[in-house]
Amino acid sequence: MLKNTEMSVIAPSTSFGLRTAEELYGALVNIAAPRLHHEPQPSTFDCACFAVFAWSLLKDWLAINEESTVRGEKARMISLEEDKRLAPDHTIRLFCFMLRDLANGSKHQRLSEKNQKRTPIDYVQTGNRGTFTDYFFKRGRITVNLNNEMFFGAPAISRITLEILNWVMNDSEPVDVLPGVAITEIWLSKRQHWDPNVPLPIGALPLPSDHPKYVHYCAQQGIPKDR
Repeated sequence: MLKNTEMSVIAPSTSFGLRTAEELYGALVNIAAPRLHHEPQPSTFDCACFAVFAWSLLKDWLAINEESTVRGEKARMISLEEDKRLAPDHTIRLFCFMLRDLANGSKHQRLSEKNQKRTPIDYVQTGNRGTFTDYFFKRGRITVNLNNEMFFGAPAISRITLEILNWVMNDSEPVDVLPGVAITEIWLSKRQHWDPNVPLPIGALPLPSDHPKYVHYCAQQGIPKDR
């Protein structure tokens, strides 16, 4: 028989215990993201859960519920379509709109006709179900393909989302200095950008040498691989 001291009751009892943005952010960093980043082949369920909770934190918990905070201001700028401070095709906003549609598509099985027309996502490859190119060049893994030829595997979605959320949650990071490493990785998700003649976008930062996309960054910048 459980003692009363061993039980925790939340009133009203409609939550499993994540009651603050910090708690949800911590769960994403420590539990949800590693399942996408470290597993050889993460499940579609883990990918869906990560997208749903990451978007909920960014949009509902921060952009809508925190009107007077710095992190709420950052979240609104990159996640809300009605906010015009950044262009809709800005790399960070484009990634956030992708995350939005992955979350909503995962929750509701499919997007509404209106939202389907505006989504940046072309299709999601799950496992071996995809095109010939997907199978041989993306190794049959879960990949989100955008209609501008960018594509993101589950580990990249995990890394980039956490870079963005870390910037949003950090009040010492100013609103007008966007997460540069995330900008660079998003930009390099398009093969045509692996070219020294294609300049990095404004705000992009060099990738650290231990970053999974460092080789592509070196190619884009014309840096010898052995440097």
